[in-house]
Amino acid sequence: GMRSKAYTAMGENLHVATDIAALAHDVGHFGRNNAFCSSASHDLALIYNDRAILENMHSATCFQIMKTLGCDILAASSRENRRLYRDHIVSLILATDMATHFDFLGKFRVRVAGSEFNLQDNAEDRRIVTHCYLKAADLGHAALPFDMHERWAFRLLNEFYEQGDEERQLGIPVSPMCERSGNVADFRESQKGFLQFVIMPLFKELVTVSVPEVSETCLTRIECNAEEWIKGEPNEELVQIIKAPAKPVKNTVALPLSPKRRLKGKKVGARVDEDVPNEHGAAAGNSPPAER
Repeated sequence: GMRSKAYTAMGENLHVATDIAALAHDVGHFGRNNAFCSSASHDLALIYNDRAILENMHSATCFQIMKTLGCDILAASSRENRRLYRDHIVSLILATDMATHFDFLGKFRVRVAGSEFNLQDNAEDRRIVTHCYLKAADLGHAALPFDMHERWAFRLLNEFYEQGDEERQLGIPVSPMCERSGNVADFRESQKGFLQFVIMPLFKELVTVSVPEVSETCLTRIECNAEEWIKGEPNEELVQIIKAPAKPVKNTVALPLSPKRRLKGKKVGARVDEDVPNEHGAAAGNSPPAER
């Protein structure tokens, strides 16, 4: 099938690089989004000039960890292979910046519709499709059975509200979706809209270059989940989360930049800001709050 041809054509090195990018795409995440980092003048926003702040940090942290004794799985690779690994991993992680989501969909649509599109023979076509796969995996909870998708939505909602609580503590504007409005119906409608207008278009594009299961399973579940959000009585736990009062939260602006301290004591050697990647995302980090 189309997918297996493209996957085979990538070669073993890029298979591994894709796996590393998927594993590391959120490494060191501290529960706030790019808009928060910019608004709070977080040190990371200064380092990455307000562009794909967290995605640049995740990528840098990934490579900082791999520089550590015993962690460099690329140690035996040639200089050229290391360059290919780095380019592939950085581009994949930066592709998860939701600020570029709709721009990516437009470019993807044009590329796939072009007469020269060829997954087997064109490395750039394989790259953009791999980006699409990773973005879909990043948002993949929406394609799970509703009870599992709902659990992830609750986790994200708690995270957004904690961000809003910290924004209030810092005296900066509260980001969209992070305000404790107490309105359960509004939240349920917004979840339906997010699935229909943000996630569904991505999976519809993926269908054109993938296996039938993406349509038969993923799209079907996303459609069902979107409707499920507004059906019947709301989950009691959801009501409790939305009605809960604001609470004191930790100050994430003061978090150390060192991966050694941020990653809960894992043995890593250098600070994130000692080896900042040159590659940057194209848009400022105001990612939709429904996906950190």
